[in-house]
Amino acid sequence: MRQNLRKRSVILMGVMGALMMGQTASALSCAMPDLAQKMEEAKASDTVYHIFVGKFRTITHGINPPKPLDTYQDSYGAPHQGIPPHQAPQPPKIQRAFFEGFSLGPNRRYDVPLSGLPVDMEIGCAGPWCGSAPSSEQTHIAFVEARNGRPPLLRVSACPNWVFQTEPNDGKVRKLRQCYDKTCQSEGRPRHR
Repeated sequence: MRQNLRKRSVILMGVMGALMMGQTASALSCAMPDLAQKMEEAKASDTVYHIFVGKFRTITHGINPPKPLDTYQDSYGAPHQGIPPHQAPQPPKIQRAFFEGFSLGPNRRYDVPLSGLPVDMEIGCAGPWCGSAPSSEQTHIAFVEARNGRPPLLRVSACPNWVFQTEPNDGKVRKLRQCYDKTCQSEGRPRHR
């Protein structure tokens, strides 16, 4: 009898483990963004980008998280009902941050120091997965959209591809400076994280 119970417990644990692994497999998989490719996209875009190097300090009070949606319209305007809130599309939310660092120029003489510059962060979602503001403890390279009469905008999606963590001597800033007036060579095959 005891041996039979142990056997059932082992089988049950195996089934539970398989179910948990199946849930893990459905997690969002993001390709690592390519800094050189993003530089080329920014240069080719009709949108004006500034390249900020530094830290973002966010303001979290007063931010309203997206409300669960019972009904929403798809991109064609068709209503959908009864979708669980965690699966319903969530509109991006704007989060205010202040930037400390500099706006990158083609060489150090043209860098513009920035201190306490307001920046709006548009935090986007892909299904249940949402982006988050860059850590205020880390230095980042960010491609920030210029906007007339409003703070610049940093878009952060569930797979952030306009923000790159950097270290003082990792060569990323140097690479961007070299790419200002010529085509930037891609860093290679996309890796997943």
